[in-house]
Amino acid sequence: MNTLNGHPLAAHRLYEFPPEWASPLREKVFPSLDPEQPRSIPLWATNEAIAMLLPQVLTHDARGRAGTPWLAWAINDGTPEPDPQLLVELVRGGLIAAALDRNAKMARWHRPPAVDLTALQEVLVTFKPEHLRHTVRTTKIEAGQELEPVDYTLIAQMFATHLVASGWQVEHSEYSREDGALLLDKHDEPIHIGHGRSHWRRTAARDVGAELISNVHVAKKGKREYPWSYTLRLSVQNIPLDGSVVLHAAVGMRRWTASNAYDASRAIGVHLFTPSPWADEACPIGVASIKWQPGPKGKKQGAMRWNDDLAPVLERLTSTEFLPDPVQLARDPLTYMNLEDGGWPLAAVPFRYGLGKNCRHAVGDGVSVRDRKRIFDALRPALADFATPSEPFVRHHVARPPRRTSAEIQSIRSEDLAAAAGERVELTLWWDTDVMRREAIAAVTKALGVTWPLDQDDTATTSVVFELSGLQIAIRQIPVGDIAAPLQLDGSVSAYRDRIAQAASIRREFVRDAMTAARDRSLPDAARFALIEMANADAFGRDQDPKQQVKLAAGQVDVLTQNLTPPQKEVEEGKRGGETASSRKQRTAKAVGDLLTRQTGLLHRPRVLGTPTTPLNDVTPLGLWVVRRNGDARAVLPMAVAWLPDVPYATMRLPGPDNTWLPYHKAMLRLSTWNTERRFKDKDVHGFFAEVLEEAADGSDIALFTHTQNIRSNCPGMANGHLLADTLAFDPEHPFDIDRLKGVRHLRLRTNLRHETTQQYAFNSKDELRELAGIAAGLWQHPRHDRLFFSLADKPGTATTTGSPGGSRLEPHWGRTGKKDENDNPILGWKFDTFKDVWNPQMLEVLFALKQEGDDSVAWAAFAHQQRYTAAHFADPLLLPGVLHLAQKAGEYLLPSYERESLVEKDF
Repeated sequence: MNTLNGHPLAAHRLYEFPPEWASPLREKVFPSLDPEQPRSIPLWATNEAIAMLLPQVLTHDARGRAGTPWLAWAINDGTPEPDPQLLVELVRGGLIAAALDRNAKMARWHRPPAVDLTALQEVLVTFKPEHLRHTVRTTKIEAGQELEPVDYTLIAQMFATHLVASGWQVEHSEYSREDGALLLDKHDEPIHIGHGRSHWRRTAARDVGAELISNVHVAKKGKREYPWSYTLRLSVQNIPLDGSVVLHAAVGMRRWTASNAYDASRAIGVHLFTPSPWADEACPIGVASIKWQPGPKGKKQGAMRWNDDLAPVLERLTSTEFLPDPVQLARDPLTYMNLEDGGWPLAAVPFRYGLGKNCRHAVGDGVSVRDRKRIFDALRPALADFATPSEPFVRHHVARPPRRTSAEIQSIRSEDLAAAAGERVELTLWWDTDVMRREAIAAVTKALGVTWPLDQDDTATTSVVFELSGLQIAIRQIPVGDIAAPLQLDGSVSAYRDRIAQAASIRREFVRDAMTAARDRSLPDAARFALIEMANADAFGRDQDPKQQVKLAAGQVDVLTQNLTPPQKEVEEGKRGGETASSRKQRTAKAVGDLLTRQTGLLHRPRVLGTPTTPLNDVTPLGLWVVRRNGDARAVLPMAVAWLPDVPYATMRLPGPDNTWLPYHKAMLRLSTWNTERRFKDKDVHGFFAEVLEEAADGSDIALFTHTQNIRSNCPGMANGHLLADTLAFDPEHPFDIDRLKGVRHLRLRTNLRHETTQQYAFNSKDELRELAGIAAGLWQHPRHDRLFFSLADKPGTATTTGSPGGSRLEPHWGRTGKKDENDNPILGWKFDTFKDVWNPQMLEVLFALKQEGDDSVAWAAFAHQQRYTAAHFADPLLLPGVLHLAQKAGEYLLPSYERESLVEKDF
């Protein structure tokens, strides 16, 4: 990013939420139960309404915090100054509307009102325009100068507003070619072929920078229309150890639901495009949600209602004619999309999987490299006053393991399993259908290289014992029965949460009893595993999925479990509507690998680590991880995972009085009994990690891996603002003595969460127009930083049917359109990839933060890149090095999937 000094858009008036408003609201309306933790004022819906109705005003803080900018107005961009009296009325109306809506919800649930309306009204009448005070501030971007927290939001929103106000568009066109050569016009200029334009509006969402959405494009397949839009996320970031301010532009897509949308348990997102009579394309799009609200038991009185406060606030502040009816919107979203007029919709429902069995979308997932580059190329001149595109990264050619065959992946060496789990293993197949019982037996025996006895009774529950090299394993098959049945909620229990808790407790007790009774008494000290046939979550009613309870209860009696879903309708290869025999066999083999390979911590060591000039074959990878609930910064559990060079499996260390290193599978069992309501204070997390490092730093070579977005909230010393070269600190005020870290190298990693790493594309340097873009796996280095690298993994084997990187949703590309002609030549022609899924590599940022004297940065970055290829249970590369992958997966035994934090942002 360039300096903004002197630019008209750099000067803002910043308004803080007046303390004359905040104090009485907290004291009389929204009191806190914890005097040390003042309660936030619920300003989210009011803020978003202000942003939608007054597009010249940028909103920031939605909690009414002291000393934090609430609103911002660009002084010199030509927009009218916000009217203080109007702001007062918007805040009053917004808070009243939100309170009324919340109280109405509580009434439907037969609960007391959430907000005292009398107290709220008494406070609101004291609000006066003169309470609104502002400061004038000019945003500066200078080398070595750290931005203020508010700048990360304001700068991105400022750029998004500038793009919309300037009428920025993207022309989707291509250069005409013949046999690969450019066709030129009479002026020797390349000939363009146009395929439409995208124009843009911004949304009121400001969680990470600013978001813009293109006009709606429509893809037709058969008689149906499938609407979709491009998205563009602008976020301001810093380069670590440098402080340089950069702007990341992430291109994605948003598919819009074209048929009835229904979800019994989750909220359904809604984009509100025209919230007021005076709305135009400068007004940002509101982001709200609707949700199914069931009626009284036994009565068909349920309805789709607005789920949050934004729609009620807009309804009070504007006109009801500009708000859709939530029932009609869910029933037929297309009625609000104005597809025939070609204008902006009134409202739209973002498509996602799980919106009902009949809710589908033909347009594929993801955005191709070509579409990314097309939008980025159009963005360059539009933001030329503010930013300059980065120079291309430098590629390092490093060795990586060859892709292993499916037979190699499925095979489990008995010696490795014995080393990881012990010399005696008991495996129980809890089956429901004969099809999956047979598939499970076939997969297990193939993995172990044994033959199931032909005289074994199909229904026998006795164990079949196999003697292998270094391993004795007993396999038995037992009907799953009620273990996999839906949880039974007792309607006589009045409180719904108590019903869930009771049903979960009953199932856990049942599972513990069943697993205990199934123990093979001939192998009393065996490591125990169970493969359980159980339906997916969507087969169960609300809060009736038993999988998490089964996993926890089994772990409490020392049994590790893996689920295997029942068979689907069998179809022929290439047909839809079910699964093929081969796909069923593959998913069964994967489940067996998950259970006996991944859950025992087995990893696959690459033959070559480091670089040819600096091999790193005797290094211990060590990963530090924090398990947290999604959206909660407090730590549920810190942990460490290590992989010693002389063993095939990982070990784990957990906090507590007996905090020794455990084989991975034993650590998983310990997690089954962990109190997940406990929270670790940051100082406890720091202390545990310090103990781990002090023990590890014995002079041997250690590659310490941390994932920034995972660890940063509990260990602020890992954040860019506190990070120093060749220094390690979890608490920035208490860095480690470097002499106590002999042999330790710190490789700090980042994924694209919150868009902290950028998107990327590769181009052929021989193409002077750089028009032909693609993807390129490998290790790349920032051109101006000798410690900053980027790991791009190879295309997975499962992505064989995805679209071409050179394809597009709107533009045709030259490629294979058929198999072969009569002369056995490929059939080529122009084709669209509108309906193809797109695969893009996840870029992993590798910062060599702590070096030892004489270290080769490229070799250690290569080591981090190669550790992504260490999965023993599948052939494709991991997102993170193996030890961090195992740490992240350990969270399965602590929290259900919907509560665990994600590792990546999706671009669709």
